[in-house]
This record gives sequence, C-alpha cells and structure tokens, in this order.
Amino acid sequence: MNVSVFEFDKYFYYGFIISNLFFLITASIAMNKSYKILDFFERSIIKKQLTILLASMFVSVSISVIPIAFIMWFKNNSIDSETTAMGILHFIILWILTNLLASTIGTSIGAIIKNSWSILVSLIFYSLFVWRSLSLKNMAFQKTLNIFDDNIRVVANDLLGTVFNLQYFLDKLFVLLLILILISIVGLFSNIKKRMFYVVIALVCVISVVLTASYLIKTEQHFTFQYPSLNTDSYIITSYHMDVDFSNKLKNDISLNIEVKENIDRINLLLDNIFTIKGIEIDHSPVHYSFNNNRLTIHTALKKGESVNINIAYEGTVFVNSDIGVPAFYTTKNAVNLPGNIFYWYPRKSNQEVSKFTIKTNSQSSLYSNLNEDSSNLYKGNTRYASFFAGNYKKVHKNGVEYIIPKSYHFDLFNELLNQLSMELSNEEYSIVEIEKIQNKEYKKVIVGVWPMHYKYFQLNDDTLVVGYIEF
Repeated sequence: MNVSVFEFDKYFYYGFIISNLFFLITASIAMNKSYKILDFFERSIIKKQLTILLASMFVSVSISVIPIAFIMWFKNNSIDSETTAMGILHFIILWILTNLLASTIGTSIGAIIKNSWSILVSLIFYSLFVWRSLSLKNMAFQKTLNIFDDNIRVVANDLLGTVFNLQYFLDKLFVLLLILILISIVGLFSNIKKRMFYVVIALVCVISVVLTASYLIKTEQHFTFQYPSLNTDSYIITSYHMDVDFSNKLKNDISLNIEVKENIDRINLLLDNIFTIKGIEIDHSPVHYSFNNNRLTIHTALKKGESVNINIAYEGTVFVNSDIGVPAFYTTKNAVNLPGNIFYWYPRKSNQEVSKFTIKTNSQSSLYSNLNEDSSNLYKGNTRYASFFAGNYKKVHKNGVEYIIPKSYHFDLFNELLNQLSMELSNEEYSIVEIEKIQNKEYKKVIVGVWPMHYKYFQLNDDTLVVGYIEF
C-alpha cells in the first residue's frame, strides 16, 4: 500500500481466493442439499439458484467494507483521492465478479450433482481459473481467462494505474458471460419446458464470449521492437509544428518543414502503424501517399534546394503493450507515456537531426517533456526527439536538477539507485560522451518513463535524462 493503491489487488490475490472458496463451498452445499422448508417455498431450481446468488452478492458487498477500509487506512498519503477512488473501484469490480463467479460455479454444479461430490467438482472447476492466473504469459487471451488482476504476475506500471477503457470492460464482460452460461446450463438440466429458451441463451453467450475474446486479441497493440531503417541525407527536417490532443485517442495536426539536399521522387518517414492517416498536403495541396509497415511514403518529386511544408493529420488510440503484456506506450486522460526516441508517435527519420519543435498541446493532465514549456500548453525547443509524459508524478528539485518521478518513489532511494547505475554504464551501450554526461550529471532534468526491458535504462536527450521505470 505504501507503493501504490493498485498493488493491493496483486498482494490480495490469496484473499480473493479464500473469499471465492467460501462462496463456492457454501453455495454448493446450499444448492445440492434438499431442505424441506426451502423446497416447499420454492420448487424452481433456477429461482433457488438466483436467490442464493443474490444472497451471495449481498454478503460479498457487505464484507468488502473491510478491505476497502484497509486501503483507505494504509494508502500512501501522496496518492491523490482520484487515484485512490480508481484503485478502490477496480478492487470492488474484481471482488464482486470473482465471488459471483465462484458462487455460480458452486450453485451450478450443486444443482446438477446433488450430493457432496459437487463440492469437489466445483473446486476442480474453479482451480482451472487459479491455474490460469499463475501463468507468466500475459497477453490478451491470457488476460481474458484471468479472473483476477491482469498484471498479477508481472511488474506493473504505477504511473498508469488501472485504465477503465473498452478493453477493460470487455475483459470483465467475459466473466459475466461465463456466469450466464453456467446459469443457462442449469436451466437446460432442470426445466424441460423452457429448454429451448436456455439453449438460445447459452448459444448467445457462447458466441458473445468468442467474439469478445477475438476482439480483445485483434485490438491488442504490440510494440515495434525495431522500426525499418530510413537513414537518408537527401533531405532534412528543419522544424516541427504540432497541435496535439492527448486524450483517450491521440490526434495530431503536424507541419514539417523539409529542406531537400538532393533530387528525390519520394519522402520516406517513420510512424507507428497504430495510427490512421487522415490526410497529407504539401504547401496546402493534397498528395498521394502510402502507409504500411510503420513506413509513411509521400510520393512527390522535389529538386535539390527546395524547401516545402508537409501537413499531416493523423490519429490513433495509443495503448501499446510490451512483450510481457504490460502497457508500455499510451495516452489516456490521466496518463501519457511517449518517449520520442523509442516510440515513433510522430513522423520522423531514423537518423533524425536536430530540429526546431513548437508543440501546442491539449491535455487534462499535467504534461512533462524534454522540451521547455514556453507558456501554458505550449512547448518549444531544439532537439532530435520530442517526448511527453503524464501520470502519478511529483517534482523534486535537487542541486539544480529537476527530478520528475513517480509519487510512490522515495527520492533518496531513487537518487542512490541512479548514482549506482550510472557508475556501471558500459561502452557497448553508451558512447563515451554519454557516459561522461550522465556520470557528471550534466543534465537539467530527469524524467522517469516506461518502455520495454530491451531498451537502455538511460535515454539521454540533450539536457534531459529519461530513465526507465523500476518498481521498488
């Protein structure tokens, strides 16, 4: 709890299981035994099951007060109320859904196997979900089958927290559909007259489960480990002017000034494939282009010495997972992680030269960048790459350096780690100039960002040092 309110859902893993087992066993016993009074008042198996499930829901919600109080009491004081509320909401959703699924398993199997063996069969069935949650694989399909926190076995991202997007709700809908399938199976066994009705419900739920899982797998965004190489000196990008909207969908109207050094018949730029191009103009005239394999090709003939302005409008939902299924690059209302030298969130070359950046932003969160904030929502600077970050950050000023680090970090521990790692830099990964600048602290700003483990921990960009997120 001292690290993050979202970590509670990980460490409460066994608490979820114990609670689930309680509801599973009691629901199974209540369903498989025949009580004369209950049978007298209610002869319908389905109604009896629904009554037990409603009772389980009531008890589950009532008991949830205890862990919620625990969260409120022991949470890190630096965590704001909105983040705490999101963490509690995420916990409540997991708590109710897992307990409801366990109760449904118990009542469904108890209704079919009307003896004590129903408890054992229910435990075996439930254990499949526990076994699934123990897997280190964490991609979309594995997350769908995991009824607990999706990142329970991997290092999560405290800067982002839980994002209540479409993928999140579809993931939880998957559990609800499983519950409906189990209830409809009970109807098939217990109600001959309405058997066709329950067959239809079961089929609809099964089809919905397949479609939901397929959509989650199809829409999952994987990071590009290596972009195509576009090292060219035929033209240079002298300046960027951007109007960027950082929200649940990134929208960017960008103008590039390009100076041509040699005669060319096309301009090749790199941009991640997750984006959709809305239109491209050169000096306000539409041009033909192609966009595939992260390569944007603008088909236009230009002569040596020409200087043109290229206007590109594009947009896209940015929620890119790393190789272990944890969000690595993203834009949401509350968090942004766009390291420009790793993730190609705007068109550029592989061997990008220093360019003049003027970027107007629209964001509901406080943004941090390697560029200078010239005025409200306006960032300027001369650099090779433009990066933006937002989330659960705090600022610390020490010895003339501005540190932008997660709220959960203790600065002295982070600074000690930073000094230790900077002394262990290798010539194989960093140039001699980079090593000297990092070790001598020749930078004005340090920002903690997120990216896959394959990349270097330190990313030096002019006077800004961007370091990789570590959970400690």
